Amino acid sequence: MAGAGEDPIRVLLVDHDASEVMATRFLLARVAEARFIVDEAGSLSAALQRLTKRDIDIVLLDSTLPDSDGLEALGTLRSRYPDTPVIMLAGAGDRQWVSNALEMGARDCIVKDNVNSYLLARIILRHAKKP
Repeated sequence: MAGAGEDPIRVLLVDHDASEVMATRFLLARVAEARFIVDEAGSLSAALQRLTKRDIDIVLLDSTLPDSDGLEALGTLRSRYPDTPVIMLAGAGDRQWVSNALEMGARDCIVKDNVNSYLLARIILRHAKKP
């Protein structure tokens, strides 16, 4: 993993479930080998607004949002911000949904119930865009 002294990775967490947001923040805070700055958006429209600043290194996108289906949201993000990597977050899932998300340009898919700090950090660091 990246060293603790390197620039932080700026993550946009797009999830409307406060307990899931808190759990993801907790997982990332436990990682000693890298530093993450986590911004939040509770909907696709809020995520699109936040991404206009163009300082996000990676998006963690929940599969269900109040204003968009996960695959629809992925398509919108990929078309408007094609250089920003998107990792999909899903519940225990459907293989076809994961396959579709990867075909549409998601860099990876994470089943939220099966993730730990190390795995989440490793996936983010592997895919985050950094100058």
